[in-house]
Amino acid sequence: MALQSGELERRDQVLLSVHVTEQDDEAMLTLANYGGKGPIAFLSHQREPAMKKFIENGAERVLASMTKQLLQLQAIAKEQPIIIFCMAGELARIKKNLVVNQARVNSQKWSQWGMVLGDNQFDWRMIKLKREEKMTKYHDKHQNLPKYFTDGSERAGKVKWGYLVRHDRKLITSQSGEITGTAQLAEVMAVEKALQKATELGHKEIVLTSDSEYLVDGVQKELETWRVNGFHTARGKPMAHKEQWEKIDKLLQEVNAHFYHQVSHTKQTGEAADGNRESSRST
Repeated sequence: MALQSGELERRDQVLLSVHVTEQDDEAMLTLANYGGKGPIAFLSHQREPAMKKFIENGAERVLASMTKQLLQLQAIAKEQPIIIFCMAGELARIKKNLVVNQARVNSQKWSQWGMVLGDNQFDWRMIKLKREEKMTKYHDKHQNLPKYFTDGSERAGKVKWGYLVRHDRKLITSQSGEITGTAQLAEVMAVEKALQKATELGHKEIVLTSDSEYLVDGVQKELETWRVNGFHTARGKPMAHKEQWEKIDKLLQEVNAHFYHQVSHTKQTGEAADGNRESSRST
């Protein structure tokens, strides 16, 4: 569907929004006036077979789609900011750190993707769906291990981290502190402090539970790549919270920590949910 730039309202009135959706090998971009009542245009394309080998997750599919339609989107919006909505949770981390698995992406593709990610005209936002509150259950092999619960928060202008340690459902120790920074930094620092405590207590194997997907996914999915990249972005700049992640990586060489994600602010009961609630109170 063709669209003339005149169909987009004046810059001081409304922005252009783009919803990116994927289905099989087809990508669809739905264009609308931000806050408007309905779409003003649709852009779609079939993904080239040659591109499939470069794409393995939602973030990379979105990047490929945006690169494909980049010139057309910029022609429509002119210099006006473009708000992009997508389902790719990984995209927030890639946007933050500009890190992808470059072993699979040739230099030309990375150059194009980096241009899209680094363009300040784009305001990336994630479509948030209501998440099912699945009960977090520890593996049978982990039931008797010391349980560490960590949390970070920002309330009333105060940023705090905290953790507590339980063994056989009995409280062993807890600690909290206030920092200057963000809630995300507090989440990372809480894990760093908890792992330090594990080494002090001689705990060689533990269970660590956090309600931060950024933290748990970072350890389980991203840490190896970050280590290979020297905890720097593809542009050679230090990644977010570099110092803390380096310490966590080093501590995990000493402590075998099994990470679990627990949904926060839930009515669930059970060891994981109860521990998460208690650690949240400390922050």
